[in-house]
This record gives sequence, C-alpha cells and structure tokens, in this order.
Amino acid sequence: MTIQAQTEKLMVPKKKPDLTNYDSDIIARMITTEASGNEIKGYDQNEMAAMAWVVLNRVNKGSGFTLGEGSTSIEKVIMGKNQFEGVTKLKDRFDNPMKKHPIKYNLALNVAKKVLSGKLPDLTGGATYFNQKAVEGLKPIGPVHYFKNFLD
Repeated sequence: MTIQAQTEKLMVPKKKPDLTNYDSDIIARMITTEASGNEIKGYDQNEMAAMAWVVLNRVNKGSGFTLGEGSTSIEKVIMGKNQFEGVTKLKDRFDNPMKKHPIKYNLALNVAKKVLSGKLPDLTGGATYFNQKAVEGLKPIGPVHYFKNFLD
C-alpha cells in the first residue's frame, strides 16, 4: 500500500457507534426491575413507557439528579446512586434480565425502542420521578406506579 493510500485510510472519519440499541437495552433492564405485573396477569405497557419517559425527562432536564458512570446520558441517569431502587436492590435482575424474566425484558425492550423512536407519547406530563405509593398530586399510570415532576 502506498503512503498516500495509507494516509487517506487514516483520514476517513470513523463512524460513531449507534447507541440506540444500547440505550434501549439499559432502559429495558431498568424497567424489568421496576415494573409491576407478571407473566400470568400480564404487564402494563403504559406503565413501562412511563418509566422510560421518566429517564428521558431527566436526561432532557439535565440537572438535579445524581448521575452514575456510563457511556451515554441515559445510562448515567439510570446508574445514578439511589435513583432507581430496582437497579440497586435487584442487581442480578438488572444485570441478567433474560435469566428469570425473558418475557418481561423483551416487552420492556420493545417499549423502550418505541419510546426512543418517538412512537409512544409521554403520558407522564414530563414527570421525572415515580413512586409505588399513592400520594396526593402524583399521576397514576399502571396498577401501582405514580408519577410527578419532582419530589417534595
């Protein structure tokens, strides 16, 4: 190979990796630890989408949250210390969602991809938090989760 050919090869910019699938996976793993339901009763896709939107709303807000380590802003939000209880307390489920929850994970992955592609709207009204307890002022979505823009 000539010097010119080697130089031209080095000058070609490398294509940025597509992180959409990575972000979809990390959101789906968080949802797998947090969403209610089971394989017999089923899962609420609106609840799953609302959880994904909480992550995106935090990313869009850009401040006010503890960030963790990660390759993308979505991963940093999800991995923030004490930000999502399921990620912290159900680490094996988060790290290995296909091990015991393949149906839930695959549904969550499909929902995450639809949210990231803009095919599912934000039913939370811009919420940045969710809770499993009914509290006045929190919007219910799904059987056990309630959403709002901030915690008091």
